[in-house]
Amino acid sequence: MAEIINTSRPGLSKVTPTDPEYTVSLIGLVTSVTGQPVVGLVLSIIGLRQSKKAGRSNLLALLGLIFGIFLTALAFLFFAIYVAALAIGIMHNGSID
Repeated sequence: MAEIINTSRPGLSKVTPTDPEYTVSLIGLVTSVTGQPVVGLVLSIIGLRQSKKAGRSNLLALLGLIFGIFLTALAFLFFAIYVAALAIGIMHNGSID
């Protein structure tokens, strides 16, 4: 990580910028929880890989990954139930109405 030396104020000699992998991980976690789990899953994977390259652990990316996988699987399950119910209704009545 690059350090920025601040010479204008004696009390603030070193300022470290925010780590980009944590930013991506936070966006991934928020996106996973707020309705776009596939996008959040992808962003969390990117943040986790960036953290591993930097040699750090990243709880935000891990949580985003867990929520993304769980909510994506839940969405596919609800979709499968909906399609099955629709197919049963068509077989029983002969139409969608």
